[in-house]
Amino acid sequence: MKDFDKLFTRKASEFVNRHGEREEEREVKIPEHMLPPPRRKRKDDDDDENENAGAAGKNKGEGTTTNGGGGGSNDATISEQILTAYKNQNYFKALAVAEPTSDEIGDPVWTVTAADLSKAFRKRSLLTHPDKNPNDAKAREAFDVLSECHQKLKNEETKTEALKAFAKKAFEKMCLEDPELRTRAMKMRERKEAGDFQEEIKRQREKGMEKRKRKEEMRMKSKHRRRRDDDDDDDD
Repeated sequence: MKDFDKLFTRKASEFVNRHGEREEEREVKIPEHMLPPPRRKRKDDDDDENENAGAAGKNKGEGTTTNGGGGGSNDATISEQILTAYKNQNYFKALAVAEPTSDEIGDPVWTVTAADLSKAFRKRSLLTHPDKNPNDAKAREAFDVLSECHQKLKNEETKTEALKAFAKKAFEKMCLEDPELRTRAMKMRERKEAGDFQEEIKRQREKGMEKRKRKEEMRMKSKHRRRRDDDDDDDD
């Protein structure tokens, strides 16, 4: 028995030495019927994947936002936008309010109220306040510019100039889309100005009548006063 074991071991060693390298290089294929069944994907796995994806997206978003208004890239971008808008005399864009449009005769149309303007100013000021954005080198300048834009749109004279400038641009664009609009607008403006002229004549006439009426009332009062004085003299 011992001789058989020695013979088997020797023969096996010779076989491995002759064919071992080839056997290692040969690809071993397992029959399909011997493979384990594929693992089914459970709903819990989908929920875990969605949750992980959501967390990754959230972290990515947090990486691009500022932490407590510390003057990150978003604040710097806002500051640059405000300064650029101010340079172009676009006070509306600087304050992030609606820009004026034009009606059919080229007059400005702007629906932003004084309360809306103040609210927009406060909101933008918080985004560029130097104390809340210490890392934004342009925050101070943008903050000062916002205040100036707010004052210009509160002042009737400078606001009217800005409204007319934007209305003119909007009207020119409307005329490009409708070439006949300019002719219609001229006729409508002539009728409007004629109507305004008639209204002005009417106002001046009423004003003159009111002035004459007050003058007549003062004359009558003076006349009655003199008459009373004469009556008093006669009694004496």
